[in-house]
Amino acid sequence: MKNEKLSMVINLGDQIIRMVYNDFDDEIDLDEITRIRYDNLYGEAVTIPVLLNKIGMIKAKAEEILSIKKLQFETYEAQTRKSFRREAAKNSGKVNIDGEEIKLTEKALDEIILLDEGWQVKKKNQISAQTDLAMVDSIFWAIKAKDGKLSNLLKGVTPDELANELVEGKINGILLKKRPSLSMLGNK
Repeated sequence: MKNEKLSMVINLGDQIIRMVYNDFDDEIDLDEITRIRYDNLYGEAVTIPVLLNKIGMIKAKAEEILSIKKLQFETYEAQTRKSFRREAAKNSGKVNIDGEEIKLTEKALDEIILLDEGWQVKKKNQISAQTDLAMVDSIFWAIKAKDGKLSNLLKGVTPDELANELVEGKINGILLKKRPSLSMLGNK
């Protein structure tokens, strides 16, 4: 899905908004997007808001995935607990685990749930999604810090300075190309 146009729909009560954006390349060089290229400070300045926005959208998606994994885990756990409680209600307070009759107490139920392979898979999925979110969050804050440093380095830059000093090339995953200004074309 390299450089493909994507869209998302946001429902804001009575209003629905469709936002269109370009996807990231398949690979993101974290060292490249989190370091400041002093040879092209102006390129950094004009691309950092786009980069911050894209990482922010990835972070929002990671948060959504974590919420879904948490819901799946909690639902599985609740259904499993309910199933064992029903079995215990039908069998004089006992459940059959690996051919052994066990009196179902809250502590025993906690141990049964903890040893359940399905529960363990769901819990690991939740932990993995939590780790993914933490990593994206770390990248987000590194880029946010980069944005702040760039703002301090380039205070008071005029549009002409920006246009003259901007170096063409790929920066922060975004290709920069200069367009000739009207004054350069002789159209004043």
